Amino acid sequence: MVVYLNIGLPEKCTMTIKVKYLEEGQGIEFILSGVVHGSDIIEIHKEIHSPKVVAKLKFKIIDKSNVTENYVSVEEVKAISELDTNINDINGNIITAFISPNDLVRSLGDLWKEYIKDSSDSIRTFETREEANKWLATKLDKA
Repeated sequence: MVVYLNIGLPEKCTMTIKVKYLEEGQGIEFILSGVVHGSDIIEIHKEIHSPKVVAKLKFKIIDKSNVTENYVSVEEVKAISELDTNINDINGNIITAFISPNDLVRSLGDLWKEYIKDSSDSIRTFETREEANKWLATKLDKA
């Protein structure tokens, strides 16, 4: 299933989130593009992560390679982290690759990771999809 969300922002400021379920629901991929707002990430996060979906997950990919502008506050990063901490309470075995070629966006990804309780080595940030795919393959082989 692919979900396209064009959040109701002015025409020049649209964010598209593609959500793909991978490997029969064991993986989920979020591809964000355009202008990103933290409130929109929080909204889609709540919509997609039902306990039934989370229980089945082994991995998540968050790809912000095509983001043109990033409007996510530290408070929103904390809120997203709290949602992910709740996910870890349901299924603590999910590994997550966060991808962005932009240093600032990756640093927000690192901050998000630090706020999540018990994230250990289950979350990593990457500059490229290729790096992320290699890491995911290694981690999933060990699982």
